[in-house]
Amino acid sequence: MKPIIPTTALAAAAALVTVGFGTACGGPASPSMQARDDPSPVFNNDTTRYPSRQHENAYEAGWSYLQYGSFSRDALVGQLSSEAEQFPPDVAEWAVAHLPADYNVEALEAAESYLEMSSFSDAALYDQLTSEAEQFTSEQADYAMAHLSG
Repeated sequence: MKPIIPTTALAAAAALVTVGFGTACGGPASPSMQARDDPSPVFNNDTTRYPSRQHENAYEAGWSYLQYGSFSRDALVGQLSSEAEQFPPDVAEWAVAHLPADYNVEALEAAESYLEMSSFSDAALYDQLTSEAEQFTSEQADYAMAHLSG
């Protein structure tokens, strides 16, 4: 059995270097994020953009992570509320809830990344996507497996 390797750890390291730069650096945008060039969340009431500076910072950090890696919703909340980022869990939840990410596409990107690094059976790749490290839902992993080329 192959070890479970969290791609989120690699993405987190890359994102730590780029947090705060967002798309201003011209970094590669994840296909799930390409529909929006502006990382600002869409609110129904434009008079209140962010509840606080901390919410804005968590949102921007989450945006940066998604620009440079593939994250499940739960893994992204975990990263933002981790010892490294230290956003309160409710702030991390709020930020991730407002990001315009397609987590089916994120799962597909993670699967493709794993297959670029190593050879996986379908069962092992599915297990990797739904592992504690990646935390994609079974529906997202099913989507990824169904949309892999080849």
